[in-house]
Amino acid sequence: MRFGTDPLVADTDGDGASDYAEVRNTRGNPLVADIAWAPVSVGQTVAGASFAASTGTWRTDAEGVAYAAERAGSLTWDLVVPECGADALAVRVGQHNFYAKTDSFDLSLFVDGLFVARQVVSAPYGTSEEAFFFLPEIPAGEHEFRLVWHNWEVNTFLAVYDLRFVSFGGPDADGDGTPDWKKHRADEATDVADLPLESLVSPLCVEGHDLWRDVLEVEVAYPETNAAFATVKTIGDGFYADIPLPTNGTATISLRDRSLAGSFNVAWKPFDVFAEDYATNALVIRTGDALKIAPYEGAESEVSISVADGTNGWTSVTNWTESAATPYVFEAEGLYLVSVAHEGLVFDDTAYALVEVVRSRFPKRNPAILMDAEQTLACPELSPRNLIEHDSELQLSAEVSGDGVKLSLLTHADRDLGLVSRLDDGGAISDAVQVTPVWADNGTYYRIAETYPDGSQLVEVVAPPWCGSRRNYCQSRDLRLGRDVRRRHAHQDADRRGLRRERTHHAPLHQGARRHDLRLPPHLHLPGRQAHLHEQGKLISNRK
Repeated sequence: MRFGTDPLVADTDGDGASDYAEVRNTRGNPLVADIAWAPVSVGQTVAGASFAASTGTWRTDAEGVAYAAERAGSLTWDLVVPECGADALAVRVGQHNFYAKTDSFDLSLFVDGLFVARQVVSAPYGTSEEAFFFLPEIPAGEHEFRLVWHNWEVNTFLAVYDLRFVSFGGPDADGDGTPDWKKHRADEATDVADLPLESLVSPLCVEGHDLWRDVLEVEVAYPETNAAFATVKTIGDGFYADIPLPTNGTATISLRDRSLAGSFNVAWKPFDVFAEDYATNALVIRTGDALKIAPYEGAESEVSISVADGTNGWTSVTNWTESAATPYVFEAEGLYLVSVAHEGLVFDDTAYALVEVVRSRFPKRNPAILMDAEQTLACPELSPRNLIEHDSELQLSAEVSGDGVKLSLLTHADRDLGLVSRLDDGGAISDAVQVTPVWADNGTYYRIAETYPDGSQLVEVVAPPWCGSRRNYCQSRDLRLGRDVRRRHAHQDADRRGLRRERTHHAPLHQGARRHDLRLPPHLHLPGRQAHLHEQGKLISNRK
């Protein structure tokens, strides 16, 4: 509905592509029939079993199908992009387990390490469906394509049948040979917030969104040199970058992902205390921001900067004499008084401006939280005056105390979620981090070691070293015996790496269940103790 589509119709414009596919995948216009949803193969079809690398346990069969033997993992293929190019990679998948209750698969695609898209495809056992991953501009030739399967449910096993490059046609209103949906996609690929021709503050906060944010760079041409700046992820496919401005002249700011995405000219405007109206309402900036303080009408002037001392008084910080605008960096937070005085032949002129400098930082670059469990993130350096924006799939509340801000975070999603602190609504971004959810797993590696002629199986379970003693057992139900069998483990059962291996002989009719523990990716640390916080609605906003 946010895009004006009909919530009662899957395909509002009737072009064959669902509204979801057009908004999330093709990035076409869901209100205009601009694509012919009839994929045409370009190049050859590659079997799923032809993968070059993998994570997790995968097996292949004589028909070229690759299927998972664990509940998650990834496959990597070295594929050749045809000379004619391709709009999307179609990956045909299905459910490999006849007994599975789950028929959907959460998949992500990376090309040469660049995240392309993530989508869910439904393919029950006995069927197969294609997941279409629309691609950025990729040169012809061999590239690395990695498919990641996100899953934490038991008894579901992804099967990958084949992969093929496809192209899509559609109406071409201006007759230039490019379908309308591709033009709309190009227009939507990069969007930069309106930049001023002049900025009072340096660095300038440049923000927007880009489909290929992971390879986006900001190139800046200065009067005497050039420089490149990396971007910081914000929310969704959003980004921001702080761009220092030259003292004299203009900076030409260009954004490039795989092609030129936009170019802008910005100059650093002098901060004229006599002309600006900040005598009563302070100009709010971030720590590390600078103002180019101007003298009175270009004449020699005395500049003085003081900071509020907390007792209705002011403490001098610095002063200087100037006849040209001089940059000054506000490195510490606080309320500052900037005064510019000029001694005239007839009378003296003095003007004042208030500048509020705010420091607001999250404590970690990538804080980890446990999915489906509310957790607390202490943020002693997060300013309570700042606005917090967050991903729509991240539930957030806050409590302000003398120790700073405490955020209460909760999510049911297993993807990185953006968290942003900015100066007021629409102000510059002070800091941004990606919250990484950690999901619960049973903590075991499960494989069928051997299958016997009567259908019985030898099953091996390997439990990790960090399983607590409370959860230190395996439980299974043998339908032939009609009872549960449970075995407890002692520390001496583990090998030198702390892993416990158990092999059991399962009858032809057998079901199994294992207790759930926590599995953490190796680069993450276990989050701290949970705490419940009160609502602080004024501090929180929600933005997709």
